[in-house]
Amino acid sequence: MPDLPEIRYPVANPFLGEREREYVDNCVETHWVSSTGKYIRLFEESFQEKFGPGHCIAVSSGTMAIDLALQAIGVGPGDEVMVPNFTFAGSVSPIYRQHAIPVLIPCSKTSWNMDESLLEKHLTPKTKAIIAVHLYGIPCDIKKIMAFAQKHGLKVVEDCAEALGATVEGQFVGTFGDVGCFSFFGNKVMTTGEGGMCLCKSQELSELICLYRDHGMTAKERYWHRVIGYNGRMTNMQAAVGLGQTESIKSIIQRRNDISERYQKTFSKEPFFFEPSIPEGVSRVNWLESPVLLSGCHFNRNAICQDLRMKGIDSRPFFYPVNTMPAFSRFGLGDKHSDYYSSHGLNLPTYTKLLDEQVDEIAEEFMGIVKNHYQPKSQVTCPLELPGGLDRVQPDVSIIMPTLNEKGVAVEVIKTVREQMVSVSKNYEILVMDDGSHDGTREEIAQAYIHDPNVRVILRKENLGLALAIYDGIKLSRGEYIMVMDSDFNHDPHVSGRMVKFAESYDLVSGSRFTAGGGMQNKTKWFSSYIYNTLVRVMLNLQTQDNLSGYFCVRKKTLDSLDINAIFRNYGDYYFRFLYAMQKKNATLLEIPVVYRDKDYGVSKRTFMDTLLSYTKESIKLRFRGF
Repeated sequence: MPDLPEIRYPVANPFLGEREREYVDNCVETHWVSSTGKYIRLFEESFQEKFGPGHCIAVSSGTMAIDLALQAIGVGPGDEVMVPNFTFAGSVSPIYRQHAIPVLIPCSKTSWNMDESLLEKHLTPKTKAIIAVHLYGIPCDIKKIMAFAQKHGLKVVEDCAEALGATVEGQFVGTFGDVGCFSFFGNKVMTTGEGGMCLCKSQELSELICLYRDHGMTAKERYWHRVIGYNGRMTNMQAAVGLGQTESIKSIIQRRNDISERYQKTFSKEPFFFEPSIPEGVSRVNWLESPVLLSGCHFNRNAICQDLRMKGIDSRPFFYPVNTMPAFSRFGLGDKHSDYYSSHGLNLPTYTKLLDEQVDEIAEEFMGIVKNHYQPKSQVTCPLELPGGLDRVQPDVSIIMPTLNEKGVAVEVIKTVREQMVSVSKNYEILVMDDGSHDGTREEIAQAYIHDPNVRVILRKENLGLALAIYDGIKLSRGEYIMVMDSDFNHDPHVSGRMVKFAESYDLVSGSRFTAGGGMQNKTKWFSSYIYNTLVRVMLNLQTQDNLSGYFCVRKKTLDSLDINAIFRNYGDYYFRFLYAMQKKNATLLEIPVVYRDKDYGVSKRTFMDTLLSYTKESIKLRFRGF
C-alpha cells in the first residue's frame, strides 16, 4: 500500500474569524466557560433573528436537538415515527431512544430526500410524528409533508442539520414544523465545534425542551427534577463561537453557493452526473458539494475516492441507507433509490476559505479521475442510466435511435415517439445510441429526459458506425419488440405507433419510400436510392420495395434467431442483408409508406458509382456465398 500524501484539501474546514476569537477570549477572561453566561442568550437571540421566527434553545448537538424535540412533542414507547431511510443515523437513533419505532420511508427517485407520496402508505393508528430531513442542503417537500401531517394530526420535526439557510418560497427551513433542529458540528455550514439548536413554533414546546435539556429541572427550582431529562446544554464558549458565526453567516452561505456554481461549470462538461430535482421556489444551500455518479458506467465510487486521496484531495461517500446497518436493520426493508444514492454519491471539499483556483483544481482532478474510471467493458459502451430509470417497467418495445450530432432535433423525435407509444398503450424504452456527438446532442437529451425512466442514453466512446450502434442497441434491449429508427425525422416518428401495432401480426414491419404513399422530398436522392434498391432487389430476388430504409420493427426472438453479428456490420448494406436473412426464414413482412424529409439526413463519403459497385459486390457475395 503506497504512503498516503498529506491532505491538501479536506472535505470540510470551519471558517473562524477574529470575532469568534474575541468572544471566546471574553469567556476565558470572565471565567464563564460552562453552560451559563451571556453568550448563550446572545447566540439564541441572534440565531432567531436571522433564521426565525420561533423560540431558540441552544443544545449540545444536532442529535440532542432531535432527542429533545421528540420528547417534547410526546413521542413515547410504541409510537411510530416516519423518517427517511436515506439519512444520517443521527436522524433515526433518537426515535429508538424514546422507545418508539422508526418507520423508514424510501427516498425519491428525483432527489435524495424522503418520498412524501409514500407517507399515506406507511400511516397507521400508531403514527405519532414525521422527521422531515433536508438532506445535503436540499429542502424536502416540506409543504406537502406539513399538509399531510395536519390532515392526520401528526407532529413534524425538521432535521435541518445540513440545510441551514435553505428556503422554501422565501421561508427558512426549520420554521415549518413544530420544531426545527440544527447542527453546528465542525463540518456544518456554521459551527460551534459541537452544538445544536432547537427552533420551536410555540412557547410551550420551548419550555418543555429547556426542561428536558437541563436534567429535568427548571431555573426556578434548582436541583428539583420534575422529569427524567438530559444534560443537553451548550457551553458559553461554544455559544460565543456561534454568535461570531451568525454575524458572518450571510457571507459564509454565499461563498459556499459560489463554490458549488464553480464546481458545476466543470461537471457540466461531461454527462457523468445526476443532478437532483429542485422545485421552483426552493433555494438550496451548499453544505458539501455532492456529485452523484450515473449508474451503468461501471464507476467504482470508492476507487474514485481513493484516487482523489492519492492526490491529496479528501472526499467521503454518501451515507448508508439506514436499513442496511445492524443497529436499524429490523426497522425496514430498504429501497432501491436509497441504495442508488448511497453507492453512487460522494462529497467533495467545500469550505469558505477555498479559493476559486483551488476549486477549479479539485474539479479538474476529479473529472480526470472519473474519465479514467469510465471504461466500456466491450464494444457496447456504458449506458448513462438515470436514477429515474431504476423504476423502469418491463417494456413491450425497445426503440433504438442511433444519434450523431442531432442537437435540436432528437429531443423532438423522442417526444413524438413517446406520444405514439402512449397512443397504442405500449410500455417502451428508448435507447439513444450516441456515437460520440460533439454538438451537445447527448447532453440535451439527458437534460430533457433526465427524470424519464423510459429514456436511456448510451454513450459510445467513438463513432463506430450506424450498423454497430444498432447491434449494440439490440444487445441492450429488453422489449418483446425492437424498433430501429433515425433520430432526425428522416424516419417519420408519427408512424412508429402503427408499426408496433402491425408487428403484432407480422414478423417484420418495414418503412418504405417506394410503396404507394411513400417517397422522398429530395427528388435527386430519391432517384439514386431507387436505382440502389432496384439493383439489390433484382440481384437478391427480394420481395420488398425498399431494401435500404433501415426503419423497422421486429420481434426480439426473431432477431435472436439470426446471426446479427454477421448482419449488422457496415453502414450501407446491413439492411438488405437483414431483409435477405428474414426472407430466407420465410418471415411474414409488411411494408408501410414513409416520406423522408428534405434535409441532410446523412452525407455519404462515397460517390454514386462507388456505392453502386459496393452494393453489387455485397449482393453477389450474399447470393452465392451467404453470410
